[in-house]
Amino acid sequence: MGKRIRKVKLKKFCQCETDGSSNKGFSLIEILMAISILALLVVATTFQIVTSKYVDAERCSRCIEQNMSQLRLNVMSSKTQSYLILYQIEDGSYYMAVTETPDAVCTSADGIKIGSSKIGITGKTGSEAIDVSYTGNKRIVITFHKSSGAFVAAGGQVFQAIEVTNSDKKLCIYLVKETGKHYVKQVY
Repeated sequence: MGKRIRKVKLKKFCQCETDGSSNKGFSLIEILMAISILALLVVATTFQIVTSKYVDAERCSRCIEQNMSQLRLNVMSSKTQSYLILYQIEDGSYYMAVTETPDAVCTSADGIKIGSSKIGITGKTGSEAIDVSYTGNKRIVITFHKSSGAFVAAGGQVFQAIEVTNSDKKLCIYLVKETGKHYVKQVY
């Protein structure tokens, strides 16, 4: 009889454990895992939002610099003179186009978009600063000497630097007139 009672007690114990009605909550481990995954997602999203403010200015300055290098090679290797024009269209976006005349009227269809209206592009000469803007058709025109590759005046101006800024970051493309070399440096 002793064995029979034990079997009954074990049977009742097993039924109690396997019955799903007594297991309705989350375990501490599950709650901690859910909180840690949410925290990781919040950190990643915050990092992406903070760094995305800088991406437009960096991408714009790198694009300008790469296209200046390409233009320099094209001018020195071809028979025609080409010009790089940085301009703004009506919606405030910045574009860049390569043309055969320095005074070409450029639209969004003529070039490639290099930045949104959240940035600013300024060309610095020795005596003045020119903010690229749609109003007043203010733009930056750059070209190179065919034999030496040095920067030459286009539209009467040779720029020493091109600044690309947004609310928190300023990048400067420095132009070395005599050699045609250029490089990007973050100012702040």
